[in-house]
Amino acid sequence: MIAKLDSLVLDTDDLAAVRDFYRDALGFRVGTFEKDGWTVPDESDTYVNFDGAGLLLGFELGGSPQLATIVVRVQELEAALAELAAKGISPERRQPSFAVIRDPEGREILLQG
Repeated sequence: MIAKLDSLVLDTDDLAAVRDFYRDALGFRVGTFEKDGWTVPDESDTYVNFDGAGLLLGFELGGSPQLATIVVRVQELEAALAELAAKGISPERRQPSFAVIRDPEGREILLQG
């Protein structure tokens, strides 16, 4: 069902600290990325995105630092949703190109078609 882990977006209370750590300490590149025909912006006063060697690693200001949004690529969104429905899992939000479910601890998992 899952084709690959596409992105990881984490909440933070201190955007400057995580930007400095991942950029300066770990060497992650901050920048604008092209993914599947759309542009992923690099940073603003509320988020920063890094190129994690093919995995987009993003941090958003606010929320709870313990929770995360995990973005996974599925081969076919409707088929993935049907398989999840058979297991008693329904999307919390649904758009044409993605759906959101939650893990047992409340983390968002965005299924991207």
